[in-house]
Amino acid sequence: MKKLVAAAFAVTILSAPMLAMAGAPPAKAMAPAKVAAAEGKTTVEGEVLDTACYAKSGAHGEKHVDCATKCLNNGAPMSILTKSGSVILLVANHDNEDPYNAAKGMAARTVKVTGELKNIGGMKTLIVESVEPVAESAKKS
Repeated sequence: MKKLVAAAFAVTILSAPMLAMAGAPPAKAMAPAKVAAAEGKTTVEGEVLDTACYAKSGAHGEKHVDCATKCLNNGAPMSILTKSGSVILLVANHDNEDPYNAAKGMAARTVKVTGELKNIGGMKTLIVESVEPVAESAKKS
């Protein structure tokens, strides 16, 4: 068994230079993530999304409430779809995750989410500090 492991190790070590000589491209180091650009505390209004289903098939809205609730409770990422069509990733505040967890129960509903808005490498995120449902009458006006 030791000879087999040693042979496999030797083949691995010896094949690396051959791949390099055969024209295999060298591995590129990944660039470090850009530092988050804080945009400050803000309140965003929109629909709570199950980001997985939305990304896969555009699923959202009242017809998607049950599926979105199940997906969010099973750990799918959560976002908010604004009236302008922007999608902002919602992130739990590690000091108080209660508002984020409360938002999971508001899947596919219109809410106001307040928190720290950040832009990280082009991805907008909102660290959730509070969430409240938008009244039906307020949505129609």
